[in-house]
Amino acid sequence: MELKLSGDLVAGTHWVYLGGNIKSKIGWDVSEIEKWMVEKTKKFLTTPEEAIAQIETYAEAGA
Repeated sequence: MELKLSGDLVAGTHWVYLGGNIKSKIGWDVSEIEKWMVEKTKKFLTTPEEAIAQIETYAEAGA
């Protein structure tokens, strides 16, 4: 529910209100959530590489 409230999961794509109003039960699209999880994981795994590439080194300054 936290991901729904934070806006990470999109209404109509990842979940819908089954009764058509806010007080009804929620239906989840598991395949879309799985795709979202894969994309989040890929982004998380590439983040350290990007951070490492931005680190300045002083190897050229003197050795």
